[in-house]
Amino acid sequence: MLGFFSEMLASATPEMVDALGETTKTFRELDRSPDRVTAIVGGAMLDHQLQNALVRRFCYSKGTQKSFFEGAANETSAKIQLAYLLQIISEEARDNLVAINTIRNRFTQRLSIRSFDHKDLAALFMDITFYRKLKERTQLTDSMAFEPIPDNAKRRDRFIATVTNLHALFILDPFQENPVPVKPRF
Repeated sequence: MLGFFSEMLASATPEMVDALGETTKTFRELDRSPDRVTAIVGGAMLDHQLQNALVRRFCYSKGTQKSFFEGAANETSAKIQLAYLLQIISEEARDNLVAINTIRNRFTQRLSIRSFDHKDLAALFMDITFYRKLKERTQLTDSMAFEPIPDNAKRRDRFIATVTNLHALFILDPFQENPVPVKPRF
């Protein structure tokens, strides 16, 4: 049986593989950045990918999409909930995205938080679990040059691995290359 990421990589287009390479470069930069930068930029990158995943499932209406994301779905939390309700993401992915978004917001709103090790972030890291998807070496881990992350890894490492994994999954979204048009029922 293929692994979690191996199944998705099997159908990846060359463009998706190139995008994964760019993702790797970006996350290598974040790995060398301060925690605040890593949290804010990593969260923003996921927000962007999340919005793209939603748009790929919407009918084409540039004006309506723009007003939707400027209004009702302007907040990342609304995008996360909508993606979950539309079954784009799993419950585990939703919980990870909510935790990442909250961590991002804490870094932007509380200047006293300078590190992922801050006590006010401890409970949020209970929901940072997606790094566990890379327990074993796969074609994805090899292509992105990532080592599996142990459960006792530093919060920073778990955060970066989780954000990277989720970002990769959005890139490997099958709707990216083959959107399925749906006709209105009435």
